[in-house]
Amino acid sequence: ELVALDLAAQGEHGPGTLLIAISSSRELLERLRARLDAVPETGAVARLVEVPDPEVALALAEALAPEHLELIGADAEALAGRVTRVGCLFVGAAAATAFGDYIAGSNHVLPTGGSARFASALSPASFLRRFFEVRVGVPEPLARAAAPLARAEGFELHARSMEARGDIRDNG
Repeated sequence: ELVALDLAAQGEHGPGTLLIAISSSRELLERLRARLDAVPETGAVARLVEVPDPEVALALAEALAPEHLELIGADAEALAGRVTRVGCLFVGAAAATAFGDYIAGSNHVLPTGGSARFASALSPASFLRRFFEVRVGVPEPLARAAAPLARAEGFELHARSMEARGDIRDNG
């Protein structure tokens, strides 16, 4: 089966590699277990997880925030648009993760170890400097809201800095 082969292939990355298959089909998971038992030992850690439905599978995948996520089966296309926490998403039976390792998709500098929860794959945007710009037209309401917060944190001079701008009406 393709899923077993894909999992085993990712196991080649080294001992301790975590391989997880999530499905609502116990029969599929049992077949997968039998196939995985037949492949050479790589030291990878395989886990097969039965869930009640594809929604729970998606929630679990999102919580794991994996480097790679393969969606295979009838719900793959419907679920793909809802995935937000993954290094690289592979959709459909033809989209083997191994293609992504060598020739398809990203440059393969991907977030690992669940860091896709807060990080993205390396891209040209990774090399762009970003900054925020603040313009305040009427500072009084902001000072009234923020000065008490500054004082609560023990930052009296922050509070005074904001309050001192009470009469300013432009950005000059």
